[in-house]
Amino acid sequence: MENIGGILKKNRKDQGKTLEEVNEKTKISLEHLKLLEKNDYTFLPETYVKSFIKNYALALGLDGDDLVDRYAQNQEEKKKHKEEHEKEVEIETRPSSSKQKAIEWALGVGSLVLLISLILVYFQYKSQIHAPPAEPLQNFIKRENALAEIVLQEAGSMQNGHAGSPLELEIRVKEKVWLRLTIDNQPQSEYQLSPTQNKKWTAVNRFEIVIGKMTTDYQASSFDESNRGSKNEKVHLTFTRAAFTKPNK
Repeated sequence: MENIGGILKKNRKDQGKTLEEVNEKTKISLEHLKLLEKNDYTFLPETYVKSFIKNYALALGLDGDDLVDRYAQNQEEKKKHKEEHEKEVEIETRPSSSKQKAIEWALGVGSLVLLISLILVYFQYKSQIHAPPAEPLQNFIKRENALAEIVLQEAGSMQNGHAGSPLELEIRVKEKVWLRLTIDNQPQSEYQLSPTQNKKWTAVNRFEIVIGKMTTDYQASSFDESNRGSKNEKVHLTFTRAAFTKPNK
C-alpha cells in the first residue's frame, strides 16, 4: 500500500513549505495535517479525510483526485487484508472449538454412564439387603439302617458345587441283602450284595430303592420276594434331585 501521507510530506518539504503555510492555504488544522502525514485517518469520517487529502494535494500543486483514488485503493486493500486475517484466525481457532465441543460431549456421556451405573449398583445393593437369605444347597445325604449305609450326593458337587451334576448313589451293605433299584425311568434292576461288596450308580434325577435281608440262598435268575424276608425287614427309599434344593432336616 502506498504511503499517501509520506507523499504529501515529501512534496511539502521538497517545496520548502511549512505546515503553517499549508494550514493558511487549506484551512486544515495543524493537528489534522500532522495526522494526514502520519497516515492516521481515524480523526474524521472517510468523506472528510478524502476532502482533506485532495485539498492538501492541491495546495502543493499535486493531482488531488489521483491521491484520493490511491487512498481509496489503500483502504480497500486494508479492508481485504483485514477480512483475510479474520478468516485465517477463524480457521485456526475452529479446531480448538471442535475439540472443546468433543471434550464437553465426552464428559456429558461419561457423566450419564456413571449416573446409570450408580443407579444400577444402588438397586442391586438394595435388592440384596431385602432379599431373604439363600439356603445352602444340600449336596450330601446319608441314610443308615441295620442293613446298609446309603449315601447320595451330586457327583463332583463336593469339589465345584455345579448344579445339575449327575446324582451318585453308593450302598455299603452290613450283611447279605437283596436290592431292587430303579434309576430314572429305566427298567428295574436287582442285585444280591454281601458285606464286602459296595456298589455305586448314577442317575439324572431319581433313584427308587427296595432293600431287604436275605433269608435263604437262591439263584439270581429265580428272584422271589418270598425268599427275601418279611415285610418289616424291607426298606423302601426314594431319592430325587429335589432333595438337594434345601438342607436335609
